[in-house]
Amino acid sequence: MNQRLLSKITSFSLMVILSGAITGCVGTTAAQDRRTVTIAVVENDPRDANGDLNRQSTYAGVSLAADQIRERGGIDIQIDVYDDDNDPEKARQIAQEIASSNALAVIGSSSFTRLEAMAGTLENSGIPTLNVSPVTKQFTAANFYQFNLSYTVETEGAYIANYVRTVIGLETAAIISTGDSYSQALARQFRNTFRGLGGTIVTERSADEETTDQIISTIVSANPSVIFIAADEATSAQWVIQMKRKGLSYLIAGGSNLGSAAFLEKIENQPEEATFTGYFTEGILTTRAILFDSANRYANQFLAEYQNAYAADAATSLEQPDDRVVNGYDAALVLLSAMQNGNINGAEIQVEADREKTYRALAAMDSLASSALGVVGPAYFEPSQNIRRAPRFGIYQNGELVSASIQFEPVEALSEIRNLPREIERGRILTVNGDYVYRSNVVYVGIDLLGIDDIDIKTSTYKMDFYLWFRYRPNGQDPSYRPEDFVFMNAVGEFEFIPLRDEANPDGTVLKTYRVNGTFKDQFQFYNYPFDHQTLAVELRNQSATTSFIQYVVDRVGMRYGSENTLLDNFRSNGAFDSLVGWNEYAARMTQDIFPTSSTLGSPQNFNQSVATNFSLIELQVDLERDSLQYIIKSLLPLLIT
Repeated sequence: MNQRLLSKITSFSLMVILSGAITGCVGTTAAQDRRTVTIAVVENDPRDANGDLNRQSTYAGVSLAADQIRERGGIDIQIDVYDDDNDPEKARQIAQEIASSNALAVIGSSSFTRLEAMAGTLENSGIPTLNVSPVTKQFTAANFYQFNLSYTVETEGAYIANYVRTVIGLETAAIISTGDSYSQALARQFRNTFRGLGGTIVTERSADEETTDQIISTIVSANPSVIFIAADEATSAQWVIQMKRKGLSYLIAGGSNLGSAAFLEKIENQPEEATFTGYFTEGILTTRAILFDSANRYANQFLAEYQNAYAADAATSLEQPDDRVVNGYDAALVLLSAMQNGNINGAEIQVEADREKTYRALAAMDSLASSALGVVGPAYFEPSQNIRRAPRFGIYQNGELVSASIQFEPVEALSEIRNLPREIERGRILTVNGDYVYRSNVVYVGIDLLGIDDIDIKTSTYKMDFYLWFRYRPNGQDPSYRPEDFVFMNAVGEFEFIPLRDEANPDGTVLKTYRVNGTFKDQFQFYNYPFDHQTLAVELRNQSATTSFIQYVVDRVGMRYGSENTLLDNFRSNGAFDSLVGWNEYAARMTQDIFPTSSTLGSPQNFNQSVATNFSLIELQVDLERDSLQYIIKSLLPLLIT
């Protein structure tokens, strides 16, 4: 089956998800919902210095979702936005204002400390609150009306400790922290997990007790393998800048604050960054709720919607949203689902009753079957009212945060693992913070197009010549781990497959490069002939491991793939279109997706399963348009003359 058709069948589109949330039945068009509700959004800097919406805020995500819901005929969500100025006392006052308002629910805040300040008042007022930044598991469990839409602080700290200790293999660490609740909880979890894995904490310093110079001097004397930072964005950026300027070259790791837009803004304002992009951040390991270079098509559709919505205000249309935006958007969708399921009234005199209905509907979202689908994935809550969600590991390369080569994916159905001890022995499954996780391998795939020939409109076939490479971190424990074991989905007949490189990189990854020359097929469309446009595609998927173990990701850095236009220009520079006759190239893109199959593949453990098996897939598309003028001159004009 044509893969684009398959994707249309199997992939959720943004508008379909919204329609499903609005109507309670995916794909059904809803009549206009006349209810109006108010949601409060609380965070630091929801607006920029000019008073305009901050594109990298929770408010931006909630506002985008509210606009789309309204356009689809859903509940009219009004947003009361509050700026807590990073001040717990002001956050406490804001909570009192919200309690006496018509707000049905609260989304926020961007800080655990300010959430703690607000919690008591919101609890006493019975206002359900969706937290969009990491909090401790105990905080949510101890507060009746609190729901956590982000991974917990404990999960974040344990994941990072496991990554640096078991994946990278580092034995010693230094910890720098500040005294706030989030930073202390994160540092404590990292310390306990790292030690539990046999690592040694050589020094632990507090910014509340020492100057930056004193901390750096102590770290140099301790000579750790990695420095773990647990602090807010501004403090973390300050430490990174000072350590780099003093020549420290240790690996730096930290929580999601090191992956935020606010952190990057502090870094990018430094003069060194103007000379060398990534001067301060190169190699830093951090976490994010989502990284779009390894996200599915639905998430990347959200990315396009976000960029289109805020492009007029942005310095660049390619700006990516950070976790505050994404979690804010998902929180709005979760609340919409809860309000629909709870059958809220929407009238001002029913605010207290509607708050309780919303709370009960949120509490009832306790399984995949009752979940709301968000950008990051299905959203439902455990008994502690925390979401079951894993952070994604990101590493800075050339100033950009990209997916790390190893990710941890929670094992959802342990009973379905056929031989758990063997999978653990192979290093395919680990235990992290008391849970089993897959050691999922991110494999960067790149294609550099060299030529297109022999376009045959009768058979919808064409020849393509290109370089193909795979870059990944090897797993010596698992002899069956073969990222380059793939199959072309749309190849026709035999093709040349010549190995060119097989080498190790300084960062511990390996690179395998091939030259491929073969014939491929895609279903051409001739509705507008002779003014038709055709897409030439190359589709490949892994055939030996599911997405739980291998995730193909487009190597945007290696392909110099900043945008579709730059990718097309790169191919032109290769002379890829020099042999085209009667056609003009006008677009090129490369995406990752999944190839789902409901086949049992002959495995007994799949016989009674109705869930699809997913394999990772990469697709290159080149769009051509027929040279209509040349066609008319060569084919139609002679007929008119005769």
